[in-house]
Amino acid sequence: MTHTPLPSHSKPRADDEARARGYLSEDEDFRAARFWVIDFKGTTPRGHRPEPIEVGILALQHRPVVGPLPTGYTFRSFIRPPEHTPLTAMDTAQTGIRAQDLADASPAAAVLGTLESQVPTGPVLLVAHHAPAKAGFLYAYRDTCPRLARTALIDTVLLARTLHPGLDSYRLDALVSHLHLPRPGATRPRTT
Repeated sequence: MTHTPLPSHSKPRADDEARARGYLSEDEDFRAARFWVIDFKGTTPRGHRPEPIEVGILALQHRPVVGPLPTGYTFRSFIRPPEHTPLTAMDTAQTGIRAQDLADASPAAAVLGTLESQVPTGPVLLVAHHAPAKAGFLYAYRDTCPRLARTALIDTVLLARTLHPGLDSYRLDALVSHLHLPRPGATRPRTT
């Protein structure tokens, strides 16, 4: 997977001194970057690749002094799976998504195409828990969402394993408990 390059600058900039001091929070490119926290729910049909049945995005941007804050952009949509990957009782038990939730949903190509059209023009990084699974969904629909499929993903599982080695579990609920974060409740996907 490739990444969205940050703009290059050939002239000295006002924040070059801050860069030299190492203050990431004062870096112009870092402040411009949007972090799209992305979550998918999917089906895993036997003999076929997983298919998304829901996607959610919460956009964050760093603000000096206070850190990352929501930008106000969110996206959430159910996705109708292909006929060969029907929603199963196990899918509903794991996700809470019911067949009636998907009945009027658009297919993945349409939903991800809409999402692609809303990617901001500046630098964007995707943030996901167990990023390879999320990257797989985007890659499978790369013709519909080429920029998203090429955007770098920050994997919160790998990050947690690095920062908190030796935990019994790196599941999202376990990390929320370990880090004493507020529980998001029963919202699906976990980004919104």
